[in-house]
Amino acid sequence: MKSQTVSFEKDLEVYSVEAVEFPNGVQKAHESLHAYFDYSENRRYFGLSQLKNDGNLTYWAAVETRPDDDIRALKLETRNISKGNYKCIELKNFMSNIDGIGEIFGHLLKDPDIDTTSVAIEEYTRDGSCLCMMKIK
Repeated sequence: MKSQTVSFEKDLEVYSVEAVEFPNGVQKAHESLHAYFDYSENRRYFGLSQLKNDGNLTYWAAVETRPDDDIRALKLETRNISKGNYKCIELKNFMSNIDGIGEIFGHLLKDPDIDTTSVAIEEYTRDGSCLCMMKIK
């Protein structure tokens, strides 16, 4: 799998909705988030996941915040995507290969340069791709 390095120059604040369970609750989390935010080319959309101590995943659907958002009215949890360098593998047309996301993260987790304690990031692009990223140590 071909990878590239993607840099986040500063922390990126996002609103998030936690999935009740993984993977069955992922779609519902995204639907809940999109009830607040219609699709916009001016925002970046993400899926974030973190491995828990029991071996299960916590998953959040997330969207980039904007300075003019009324945070109090939204009543959504905020979290940060940490600045730094991330190893990234692109999955084109991910909706036709959802399982490919898990395969990519499985590949990334085997890389000794990856910080396996960091949050795994899926960024959904306007062209239908999913950028699968994990932070480099």
